[in-house]
Order: sequence, then structure tokens, then C-alpha cells
Amino acid sequence: MKVYWSGVAKDTTTGDEVAILGIFRKPDGGADILESLSKDPNKNGVVVGKVKNKSISGFEYYSVEFRINGDTLRTYLVDPKLKMTE
Repeated sequence: MKVYWSGVAKDTTTGDEVAILGIFRKPDGGADILESLSKDPNKNGVVVGKVKNKSISGFEYYSVEFRINGDTLRTYLVDPKLKMTE
């Protein structure tokens, strides 16, 4: 199984682009659900996480770093959670 992170502008008519720069596990990351992370070679600004092939309970805490419209001076972080379910 895989998890994909990709950015999409809320208003798609603006032409704004959101690029995912990286996914970072927090120091107190909780459950260790992901086996590996990589940038998708076929899709610019998309990161792919490979999920471990075993049952894991609890949340994994991480940060997603992204930028908007190629602005190299400003990046943003959001802090979602992952949870494995059957």
C-alpha cells in the first residue's frame, strides 16, 4: 500500500500550484506506519510513502512541507496524522 501527498489549490481556476517538498516524521512520531518516502518521479511536487506490510495501531505524527507557486523564499508546514485501519 502507498500514501500519496499532492497539493491542490482550493480554487483551481486561479492557476496556483502547490508543490509538496517533503514529509518529516516528528521526534515523538507515535506509531511507525511508513516504511519509506520518496518523490514521485512521474509527478512534480508529489511525495509517495510506502506503508509497512503489517498491522500497526495508533497514529503516526509528521509534518508536510510545501510551497505555493514556486516561491522559494516561503515554505509552509501542516501537521496531519496517519492512522492505519483494517
